[in-house]
Amino acid sequence: MAIEQRKQRIFYGRWWQGSHQAAQAGELRNEIVKFLAQYPDLTQFVGIAFQDIPDGFRYFIGSENLGIGEAFTLIADNYWIESVKQGDVAPVYQQIQQTFATKDLPVIVEPLANSTASLPIKIEHYQVDPDQDFRIVQVEIPIDPRP
Repeated sequence: MAIEQRKQRIFYGRWWQGSHQAAQAGELRNEIVKFLAQYPDLTQFVGIAFQDIPDGFRYFIGSENLGIGEAFTLIADNYWIESVKQGDVAPVYQQIQQTFATKDLPVIVEPLANSTASLPIKIEHYQVDPDQDFRIVQVEIPIDPRP
């Protein structure tokens, strides 16, 4: 766990939008598989979740290294960085939520004014295996630098 400063980043890729139920049913995974089929040489990519839709979310699937596809700019300066062991992200998010609550760390919600989620923006870093399977290896949460 660490707080890191990062410069503005531009990711290229595609959007998926749907309900939590649709994601659990495999629709988001299928979209990621299509993305990887389009870019078979990728060894890593990011998924950026925006919790700003009632009963659902938007998810940007992309990479800084593509240079093609829809562009998305991430402009936050400070990020809470957390490693994920064996692709199991649920306990990591629970730990982050607890830490943010006890340390009173403010998350960035400005672009998502309608969000009521405790972590309205989540950046998930994936590693792609040679057989095109993928797993989350790190998460970032944009935090507000203001006291």
